[in-house]
Amino acid sequence: MSHVASQQPANRARCHQRLALLTFDINNVENFITEVHAIITRMHEVGIVLPTDLVGYNLVAKLPLSMSNLYQHITHSGRPMSVDLVLEHLQTFADDRRLVITAAPVQTTSQVALLAEPSKNVREVFIICCLLTLKVDAIIFILILDQTIKELLQINARKM
Repeated sequence: MSHVASQQPANRARCHQRLALLTFDINNVENFITEVHAIITRMHEVGIVLPTDLVGYNLVAKLPLSMSNLYQHITHSGRPMSVDLVLEHLQTFADDRRLVITAAPVQTTSQVALLAEPSKNVREVFIICCLLTLKVDAIIFILILDQTIKELLQINARKM
């Protein structure tokens, strides 16, 4: 038995309203992606076909201002705006965020101790955080700082 979605105006309006009222929760990006897929599938079932770029722009407009870097990355990707483009970037964001959250816990120590004994986990978490905010200069800085600290520690060890 196949399910046929009603194409009555009220049902179509309800499906479109579901997209319009969809909200983005930065703590549950995967759910947002799943909801978008379900809504678009349902819209197609009832005969609503919107241009994919228009839906993509509507989805990007749902992102909070705190995600302006992701918004800029999407709109300056060199690819035409589409639902798939937005969802790919959101999935990457969710994956990166999961990596940062599940990274090994960092012991709280003083900043001096962090500089004197750079922890690989601290560096990795910092680099991931910089990548998430697209701060390439900060990544280069920390890599140079890390190498400089290693060299200073080697020089200091030779003097002793």
